[in-house]
Amino acid sequence: MSTDTCITKETAIHTSFNQLFSKAGIAAVEIPLIQRDYAQGRQSQQVTQIRERFIADLCDALVDDGKTIDLDFVFGHVLESTLYPLDGQQRLTTLFLLHCYLAWHLPDSEAVTMAWHKFSYATRPSARYFCKFLLKCRPDVAGTTVSEWLTDQAAYLPTWKHDPTIGGMLVTLDAIQTRFASLFPANELHTGM
Repeated sequence: MSTDTCITKETAIHTSFNQLFSKAGIAAVEIPLIQRDYAQGRQSQQVTQIRERFIADLCDALVDDGKTIDLDFVFGHVLESTLYPLDGQQRLTTLFLLHCYLAWHLPDSEAVTMAWHKFSYATRPSARYFCKFLLKCRPDVAGTTVSEWLTDQAAYLPTWKHDPTIGGMLVTLDAIQTRFASLFPANELHTGM
């Protein structure tokens, strides 16, 4: 599984995204207003290569029991148990999206609220609401992409198509879907891990 180092209260700990909420005592992660849009979903050739390599590394760590991946430092301010990252926003967002994608494939996770669900954006209300929207979804992507399924839902707001962070998240979710499709036959993701 992927791991990150989180620095809080001048103490560094090595942790996974999910453990960030238990080991580090973080109750929520909020991307602060000062941060840029989610950039790992941009469509340039260079960003596409970076995104595909990063997702491949994350997925390889998931399917190779015992393998870890070091994602370098994630740090920021912790106020009232909420982490406001100053560095690591892109990696944290990608890990959140990966967790969403995996949870969609676990039949028993539908009604379960996980600690990592407390992830949001302060940059724009649309990005914050989109993160909540993702947590409520159970995409049926047989014959379609995650982004096509999500954007076809009644709860998907038309204004979201103008938000570059949401657009980037959709691109990344499709890239995660493509990577897992290459690793697992259709509908066998939950039995393969």
